[in-house]
Amino acid sequence: AGWHRARGAGIRVPGTHSINLACSGALTTSMWSTRLLDFGQYKPGLDDGAVDPSFGRRAPGQLTLLARVARQAPIGTIVLSIGGNDMGFGEVMVACISAFMRPWPFEARCKDDPEVRRRLSDESLAAVERKVEAAIVRVHGVMADAGYANGSWQMIVQGCPRQIAEDARYPDTY
Repeated sequence: AGWHRARGAGIRVPGTHSINLACSGALTTSMWSTRLLDFGQYKPGLDDGAVDPSFGRRAPGQLTLLARVARQAPIGTIVLSIGGNDMGFGEVMVACISAFMRPWPFEARCKDDPEVRRRLSDESLAAVERKVEAAIVRVHGVMADAGYANGSWQMIVQGCPRQIAEDARYPDTY
């Protein structure tokens, strides 16, 4: 299928039954990966899915799967870890690690990389925020359609951390 689900995901709570619908590398919307390493692999986002370019039929998204589960078993809590892939978390981390690994005189700092600055700009992060908000609204819609009243379930949203703080607790020491 092209996605991976961690067994150690944060949804494991002793004494409860949990199911992980997340997809490693997915965005807030479904897509087929264009990355060289996983080209053509489906990444179900937090939506109803996308049309498979090879077969012309809809592949389910995470919301389609949630709707199925919500109609079969009671849901008390939904945990979302969302937004990191939309803002390019992996690419930013690679750029930062690469900058850190360069030899002295450390002229190429991560926070000065133009692509990193673009991805972490207020404008880019606001665009990701809009995508995350829309995805959360879609989750509420799926739960309402499955017969869940407001207040009968809860959602925990874990966003992605800002990788580069403008004000650091510890200044660069080289």
